[in-house]
Amino acid sequence: MKELDSVLKIYKKEGFESEKLITALIELREVFKAAGNPTLTKVTRFVYEYIQENKTFDIDVFEERSEDDETSFEYLLMLMSKADNPLNLEEIQEYKGLLIEARA
Repeated sequence: MKELDSVLKIYKKEGFESEKLITALIELREVFKAAGNPTLTKVTRFVYEYIQENKTFDIDVFEERSEDDETSFEYLLMLMSKADNPLNLEEIQEYKGLLIEARA
């Protein structure tokens, strides 16, 4: 999906400080909304709101991550790109729960 690729490209180039990243995530949310996918729509909104507030994305479903692993943000984008896989959708739901907890 080109919108997901765009988000990843902006993130790798400019990091979390970029307004372009937030704009790209908002556009991605609209794509998910138009596709009728409420889970991805909501998770995407939670993600960009979290990044706007914290200037980072340190939400992670894994207890530990090695230096060589992709970031939690990159992993979530990969899951979202393959959300038709039930296991990926389950992990996206885990991220959603952690994002909800972080908002409290």
